[in-house]
Amino acid sequence: MVFYGYGVPLGFWLLRAYGHPDVRMLMGSCAQWAEQAHRWSTDSPAEAVAPRLPLSEDATLIADRQAVEAAVESGAELLLDVRAPAEYHGERFWPSGASADVGRAGHIPGAVNVPIDLVRAEDGTLKPADELRTIFDAAGVTGEQPVIVYCTIGNRASEA
Repeated sequence: MVFYGYGVPLGFWLLRAYGHPDVRMLMGSCAQWAEQAHRWSTDSPAEAVAPRLPLSEDATLIADRQAVEAAVESGAELLLDVRAPAEYHGERFWPSGASADVGRAGHIPGAVNVPIDLVRAEDGTLKPADELRTIFDAAGVTGEQPVIVYCTIGNRASEA
């Protein structure tokens, strides 16, 4: 399975989290693909026939409410909020204009903020690994403890 287009990391993460063994991502836009002289087509391919795999949740890729609450209490896992600073600080509630009864603004206690825009290059792809390491190290995301990444619906968190 190859994901491309909008929400590539989220599709990748969802299939991996629920047991699909072979998932790939094609990152970047159609314009970037064409700029690199790769071919593309509007033809519809024949539908592939593949066995349906049973769903099996990979607990190492999923943090439920209890896991997040435990992380807040123990500090054993680092909570990483990748939303915009205004969302993190409670100045803006996503989606813009949502009513107060659908959630609340601010961040989970103890979470550190690395806005997703910091990890993206100008063209929307991820920055090089050495730049990412510098950004995450500065926020305390060093690889020495497990990390629970979150945003609002999962798209930005799956990218981080």
